[in-house]
This record gives sequence, structure tokens and C-alpha cells, in this order.
Amino acid sequence: MFYVISTGLLVIVILLALVLITRIRIWQATPYVGNVFNLLGEISFAVMSHENHHFDDKGFIVEGPGLLRTKCPWWIITISPKIGGWVFYIKGLMEPTKYSDRIDVKDFDAEGSVNLGDRQKTLLVEKAEDSANAPLTVKVTVKLRIIHLILFLYVAPKDVIKEVMTLLQGAIRMGIATRTYPQLQAIKGMDGGLSKEFELELTPIVAKIREWGIEVVEDGLVLVDVSQLKEDEDAAAAERRALLESSGLAAEVFAPLLAVKAMSMGITPKLALAELGKTDEGKAEIQAMVREASQAALNRAQGIVPVEVRAGNNPDASILGMAAALFKRSGTNPGSGGESSSGGSSDTGEKKTKTAKELAEERGRAEGWIK
Repeated sequence: MFYVISTGLLVIVILLALVLITRIRIWQATPYVGNVFNLLGEISFAVMSHENHHFDDKGFIVEGPGLLRTKCPWWIITISPKIGGWVFYIKGLMEPTKYSDRIDVKDFDAEGSVNLGDRQKTLLVEKAEDSANAPLTVKVTVKLRIIHLILFLYVAPKDVIKEVMTLLQGAIRMGIATRTYPQLQAIKGMDGGLSKEFELELTPIVAKIREWGIEVVEDGLVLVDVSQLKEDEDAAAAERRALLESSGLAAEVFAPLLAVKAMSMGITPKLALAELGKTDEGKAEIQAMVREASQAALNRAQGIVPVEVRAGNNPDASILGMAAALFKRSGTNPGSGGESSSGGSSDTGEKKTKTAKELAEERGRAEGWIK
């Protein structure tokens, strides 16, 4: 009787062993790959093959040597995960998570497991208005990596990558809205330029993404390109041309202003600049002349003529008005070169027909400060 019972038990054990053996599976991890295992349908532990990385006490993947799996049952056998590694499990009792069951986008898919390497995505932000309300098209590259396997596979939405890109686009739009086109051009192509420049806008987004087990790699946002609409580019080019032209015109307009002031002081323009620069009042007067000359020159370059100037049909009317005011304050005659107006010579009539600008230019050419 005992023999029959013992034989029966042995047969049962052998049959169970055969069943178990036929259901034993091996999960092999190639480098930079990880996964989450379920025990009887419940999340059990995460394991990875990632050299010089380990799981911290919260399951986040961090740099440095340490455990390559989170807390799991003692009887789970793993062999050297950092050089590839294996996990032996019994099908039906324990299963690795299938990537496609949890995540739609295949960016981090590694034959059903999770790729732990960095992945670069391109983000195109169209019609993003800058601080001047000009619509821009911005192209950004984004580097992402997985930092928590359980959060990524079981907490993040299935379209998590799409959600991440949408959140980043919103933050970038907010950043663009408070910056000028030249400011954006200045950081174009810089490694991590956008990460640093838009840190304030990106901080809450980065924190949200982390809750999904994803991280934007440090300095991983790069502004690849920023462009205006064609009509805005044409307008900007026209403005740049006008500014370049106005810089030369401003010098032409400023020269007679300075000459007139120098005449009123009875000295050369070079000495007049030096003298005016010695006092705050003098410096303010120089600045006023520079502003007046620059604005008048820019107006002329852009074809803008003030109403009072059009009435006089003289593009230098405002400048000459200022020059006349300077002469009125100094009590001198622009036609006399700084001398008293009494006792004029026989050719005074000819001189009186010349404008203050013409007289100043003549003097400037004579003294060599106008070519």
C-alpha cells in the first residue's frame, strides 16, 4: 500500500515538474533595456540592464553602481543583468509587461521591453507669436529618456509621448510670447540654449513629465530654427536697410547741427564737442542733437515726412528749426560765421541766400571734418 501511494506521489511530482519545466520562460535583457514583471497579475518588480546605473529606493533610475532590480520575491532568479542578464519565470504565474499593451508610440519599444537610451524628437511650433505679436515658426529638438519603468508603463497615459510633446509646445509658446525675434535668433543652435533660456516656463512641465517616468535630458532642448512669415521677413529686411541708410544720413544731418552750435560758441566743431562734454547740460544738448538727427534721418530713409516738413517742402525743416533756435539763444547770425551781423560786405546777399546747413557744410569741408 505504501509503495502504491509513494509511487503515485512521485508520478504527480514528476508530472508537475514537467508542466513547470514546459512553462519556464527566460526574459533576456540586452544592454539599455528594462521591464516590469507581474506576479499573479499584480506589479511585482522592475529589472534592467543598464551599466553604471541602479534603482534608488523609490524605483527611479539613477547613475552609479547598485541594484539593477527593485525589491522582488527572494525566489526570483536573475543572473548578471548589467551584461545582458536573464530572468527565469513560470508562464501564467509571472509575466513581463508587454510594451505595446501599455504604450502606443514605439519610440522606446525594445522588442516588447523598454529602451532606456535617450531618444530625440523634433517639435515644430507654428504661428507662435513673439513679444511684438509677430507669428514665428520654431523648430526644436527634444531629448527624452525613461527614468522610472513602473511609472512609465503603468501610470503614464498610452499616448504619453504625444502628451509630453503637447505640454512642451505650450511651454515654448509661452516663452516665445515674452521674447523678441532677435533674442530667439541669439540662442539658435546652442546646445541646451532653449533649456536655459526657457527654464521658468519649462520647470512645471518637466515636473509633470517626471510623474510619468520620463525626463527631458539636461540641456536636451535645442532651438534648431526660428523663422518669420515671408511678409514679416520682407518688412524686417526693409527696416534693416532703412536703418543702415539712416546711419549715414544721421551723420550728414548731425554735422550741420554741430557746426551751428560751434559757430555760436565761436570755436571749431571738434572743440565744441569737447567743451559740451565737460558739463551735464552740454552732454544733454549733444544727446538731443543726436536723437534729432537720428530720427530725422530714419524718417527720410523710410520715406516718412512730418506734416510741418511737407508744408515747407524741406526735409531738413525740423533740423534747421533747431539750428535756428540755437542761433537765437546765442545771439549770433548763421551767415556771419560767428561774427557780428553789422557792417556786412558786398557779397552778403549771396550768403544770405544759403541755408545754415550749406554754410556749415562749407565750413566743415574747409576745416576737414566733413569730406
